Amino acid sequence: RIGGGVRALPGLRWASVAAACATMKATLVGITVVCATSFLVFFSYMSMQNLESSLRPGTGTTAVGVLYFAIICGTPLAPKVINALGRKRALVLSACTYVAFIASNLYPVWQVMMPAAGVLG
Repeated sequence: RIGGGVRALPGLRWASVAAACATMKATLVGITVVCATSFLVFFSYMSMQNLESSLRPGTGTTAVGVLYFAIICGTPLAPKVINALGRKRALVLSACTYVAFIASNLYPVWQVMMPAAGVLG
């Protein structure tokens, strides 16, 4: 018996319960970090994409078109890339391509924006 008249479950060890709680806490922290990072990356990306067509009518709209064309072509390859790199490395690589696309807008010429859009796709 445990204090207060509560019976202990047979085979239940409090150390295993504490370890399970610690694992759940670490998982929750990991999920929170991934969600916050994804929010920040996509927030900046979507803002930049919306500005593309209004600030740079020729190059910007073409870059967005190249981006979506590359997404269509690259989607079938995504599972193979994720399996080859692993989930964490694939997420980091993905975030780096978004940063490269956003940074390409600092020098918005065709030779910089189209490769960045293609790599992001």
